[in-house]
Amino acid sequence: MFDVSDSKTVYAAKLLFDKIAIKEEGIVLWIGAGASSWSGYPLWKDLALKFHTDYQRYDPSYDVNNGLKLINDSKFPEYFQECKDLSITHYNELLSENFKSKQITPVYSRFIKSVRDLAPKCILTTNVDDLLEKNLPSYTLIEKSNIERCHYLLKNNEPFICKLHGSMDKIQSVVFTSEDYSNLESDESFIKYLERIISASTLIFIGYGLKDEYLISLLQKNQNLATLFGDGPHFAILPNITTKLPSSVKILRYLPIPHKDHRTTISIIEELKFRRPKIKKAKFEHEPAAKENLLRSAHLLFDVLPPGTWTSSHTIELEGQQSQKIQAIVGNGFTTKEVSDHRSTAMHDFLVGLICFDQVIAPIQSLGRLHILIGSDRFWGLVRDDIVTFINWQQNEAVFFPSPDSINSGDLGTFSTLNSDMTKKTVKDQIRSHLKPSTGNEHEAEKLFEELEPKIYDICDTPSESIPNIVRSLLLRPSIRNLLGISGGTPLNSITRWQVFSILRLANVVRIGSACRNLMISSAKLDFGTSNLAGPAFASAAGVEFTDDSASYVVCGRFNCDLGNIVSQDVTLIDSVLAFRDTIEGINLRKEILKNLAISSSADVNIAVNSALIKSIPNKLLQEARDKFVSLLTPQKSIGSPISAIWNNDVRAEESINKWKQTSREILKSICQKNGITSYDPCPCGSGEKLKFCCEEALLLNSRA
Repeated sequence: MFDVSDSKTVYAAKLLFDKIAIKEEGIVLWIGAGASSWSGYPLWKDLALKFHTDYQRYDPSYDVNNGLKLINDSKFPEYFQECKDLSITHYNELLSENFKSKQITPVYSRFIKSVRDLAPKCILTTNVDDLLEKNLPSYTLIEKSNIERCHYLLKNNEPFICKLHGSMDKIQSVVFTSEDYSNLESDESFIKYLERIISASTLIFIGYGLKDEYLISLLQKNQNLATLFGDGPHFAILPNITTKLPSSVKILRYLPIPHKDHRTTISIIEELKFRRPKIKKAKFEHEPAAKENLLRSAHLLFDVLPPGTWTSSHTIELEGQQSQKIQAIVGNGFTTKEVSDHRSTAMHDFLVGLICFDQVIAPIQSLGRLHILIGSDRFWGLVRDDIVTFINWQQNEAVFFPSPDSINSGDLGTFSTLNSDMTKKTVKDQIRSHLKPSTGNEHEAEKLFEELEPKIYDICDTPSESIPNIVRSLLLRPSIRNLLGISGGTPLNSITRWQVFSILRLANVVRIGSACRNLMISSAKLDFGTSNLAGPAFASAAGVEFTDDSASYVVCGRFNCDLGNIVSQDVTLIDSVLAFRDTIEGINLRKEILKNLAISSSADVNIAVNSALIKSIPNKLLQEARDKFVSLLTPQKSIGSPISAIWNNDVRAEESINKWKQTSREILKSICQKNGITSYDPCPCGSGEKLKFCCEEALLLNSRA
């Protein structure tokens, strides 16, 4: 995620996204070794250590101490020069071995897809492997020896890849040693054409450390070459900054968490696609399948809301320092207008989970509601069998305002739920606050509570999983702001009244994603338009089918049924579903579903949103499951006339999130009327822009990313 605590990063991100939207001459990507490492190629230090191990074992003239010193001092060109001078044959053999052709991994496949979607006019690379040219065949390959061809290709708007450090199939051309760098530095023709490529473009460094390598070496040795970058701006996406760079290079600093492989940089390329809407989405092959699916057959519910009226938010007044009143708003805050279909999906979602997954997981806040929904006996039976369990988040998100009257200046933070004596609520306390034993059954209830307690997943945020920080990082991305109707000028730490619930809903989606990642949960149900946030937030895979259809077919013999409506006619059908789970057909169905979930192992969260599938379940398997389920029905049970379910319809999901904007717009309008703010007054969000061109424009339904 972005380091949102770094003001220069926040500025650079906004500048990058704005510049790309209006830049007509195109984009140049400078791709370094960090990208190839996604497919297993070594970085400089890793390669040097491999050389060190080999040379000290097989070459008695190798100076071990000097080799280690050069490596530890990050003097890699000098180190490789030492190795080459000892034995050029051995040096070339080791290079060839370490850079032989490899199959691409899911993460690298995601990277290639993002590059295709962005469609840069030119790619410069210091990588000597063949991954880029093999996976971008429509790009003309240019070697450093004929870099002058780039001028012709640029002029004719033909995309190309220029390999500045050579290719392994021409091993004499590769640049690793200090002598190789010296030759490049003295090649005036090479420098001239490189300057032509860069000077008229926006340059974006991806997977390139910008230290101890050719370009910065040139800049440090010859101040006249600083003009190579021109006025820029250019952008470097880096996890840390250890090199003095020209002022024209803006740094987007990111934190390599929760993934240590630095895939965060890919999300930035993906975001740039949204800023260039005229580029058509490229067709690409499916990413390679993961070697082993370590995810559990488990389905996490967004919430459990049975039929009736439920409160989805709370406003709390707190006392801060010097006795000032602080206001906190908690919860998703869904209104009746925002819920496109007023039917409860709780029973439907629960049955889909039972039929299609080994385990159904819900937030601990829904413990009591699920108990009511399915009945006490079934509830405790499912808990004992580990089929139903819950998640307790020790911290929850809220938007805090400095006073009850504040229009803006809200900030996203976390809080812990406390008991009346101000002690922190434990899992045991949470259970007893959501489940109340009936009079005379207190002793029996306590035994059940004790059985439930160790089966609840207790999750505490870590610094790397700080939900507020992840949300702030996501809010730097224009595509997220556009979905939520948040103006690009609204400061990250100044949430307005009309943005509160949109941001809290985003935080809830992030929290669910974090839980799925940590607990290896394979599927999550996101309700009321929140599924629209999963794509940009997680880079989740799109599905062509949903497990809802498989469950519908098993129960009623046709697709797209509201299973909750069927059970409302005969609640004992739940028992038939439970019996079906234990059959061979039920087990086989769950295994097939897990195998076919639309999960991308390269995504930030490996999760099937709304149990999406990459393809439909085979008809033969579905029919066998259907036949077995029917055989379990007693003569007294029958399936009534089911009504259609439309909750996974993409159009309806888009309608739901548009209604978020309508609600936010109504709140904004009310605040403006109360305070006498007109469209041409400064926007109350604090951006400094006029209202008409700030939050009013952001909340238009047809606003573009």
